[in-house]
Amino acid sequence: MTASRNVQTRRNLVIFAVVAAGIGWVGLWLNQVMANPDPRQNLGMLLWLIAPALTGVLLRAAAGDGWADAGLRPALKKNLGWYGFALLIYPVCLALILGLGYATGAVSAAGLSSLGLGRFAGLVAAALLAGVVKNIGEEFAWRGYLTPRLDALGWPAWASALLVGVIWGAWHLPYWFGFMAPGDFQAYTSLSRAAFISLAFAAFVPAAFAYGELRRITGSVWPTVVLHTVGNAIILTLLLSRLVEFKSSLASALFTPGMEGFLSMALWALIGVGIYRRRKG
Repeated sequence: MTASRNVQTRRNLVIFAVVAAGIGWVGLWLNQVMANPDPRQNLGMLLWLIAPALTGVLLRAAAGDGWADAGLRPALKKNLGWYGFALLIYPVCLALILGLGYATGAVSAAGLSSLGLGRFAGLVAAALLAGVVKNIGEEFAWRGYLTPRLDALGWPAWASALLVGVIWGAWHLPYWFGFMAPGDFQAYTSLSRAAFISLAFAAFVPAAFAYGELRRITGSVWPTVVLHTVGNAIILTLLLSRLVEFKSSLASALFTPGMEGFLSMALWALIGVGIYRRRKG
């Protein structure tokens, strides 16, 4: 890449990062000037959801980044095994984490037991349908634009994961502080908001590493869309419906199925290393 192209790419990355980190606060301000917005469905939240991906599209189309590394093609035949991985890895990891929590007495699955697996599967299926559009937008921002543009500058995978994780976390801040209904936050975690956000920022780095490596080894954004959608559907159903509960804040920090838990962070770091070694090997 020429020096002038490097300058252009860095400029565009700064534009993307500023928009991604700031657009949610603009959305919250927009909601404040509107009468009684629904915390789950409002114009400000829609703006927050679509602006990063839309910015990436505009930078590719009109600011010189081009489309060569956008990962738009599903490449289904070549990546069939990786699509299977994307479908199954979250259920496997969550079963392991919650199984350990249940075995140690730190996690109660009474809600899940009373609901039954059939009804739980129905709720997850509904969440999959509801979340797929949101996750297309999110993944085409982080893995469709930010990750490959850092790769174009020659950033090593660990450094890319660190920056993507920080910007990804910064994008979520308005969600935790304003877009997420208070009752949903309390259902999602028993931690204080400050403790949760500290863990979440740490968690985005191993998650960005694993997701980024899946994007690199497949050359497509679509496996990460599948991965993200499956994970969100299961995790949000378990937590927001209070199907699993934790006996203490420490238990929540260790055994939460969300990526903000210590065990989840360790697993995603190992998964990222495994894909990285497979890609390099």
